[in-house]
Amino acid sequence: MKHNRLTTLLLALVVAFSLTVTVSAADDAVLTRGEFVTALYGASGTTGTSPAQYVFSDVQAEGTLAQAVSWAADNGIVNGLGDGRFGPEDPVTREQMVTMLYRFAQSLVDSTCTENEYGMFTGVTGERRVKNVLVGGEPIDPDRTYTLAAHNYMLLQHGDGYTMFDSAPLLLDGIKLDNQLLIDYIVDVLGGVIGEEYADPYSQGRITFTSHDN
Repeated sequence: MKHNRLTTLLLALVVAFSLTVTVSAADDAVLTRGEFVTALYGASGTTGTSPAQYVFSDVQAEGTLAQAVSWAADNGIVNGLGDGRFGPEDPVTREQMVTMLYRFAQSLVDSTCTENEYGMFTGVTGERRVKNVLVGGEPIDPDRTYTLAAHNYMLLQHGDGYTMFDSAPLLLDGIKLDNQLLIDYIVDVLGGVIGEEYADPYSQGRITFTSHDN
């Protein structure tokens, strides 16, 4: 049975950075790539992974490290150093830690999105993850056509892999920068004064938070 996804991710963070502090406190030791991947493997709750000794030439075929590295490679969390090695004794950099944590979080989500050979979004098959979206007070209809305002990065440049806007007609292009839009709103609509109605960090109650176990 899977952990709650958010709980698992937080657990991975706690384990990883706790391990960083513990190891660094002992004789100025450095957290290694092998130790970090092993921490993520333990946080995942995975058991019984069969180590694939051919994945990396510098990882033994037996033991917890072999299990952890095999699991990480199978889930796309690690790719190695590009020369057939994993570098289990190499110090793990902050960039590597962030990359592994991000990929680890991705591995916890059962995505229904489809991609092309370039990793670009092509559609959704199955149940949609984003729900309860209202447009004009009505539930969003996947079969309807809506007018959308957004930035060029997403609409025109495939930002974050979004390609669904390629065939959409462009109504207005290059209106103004987002910071200028905010300035205009404050000056023209609010009269240059940001009142108490904007003091609530939760957006005047328009954003609500709910939690549930999946």
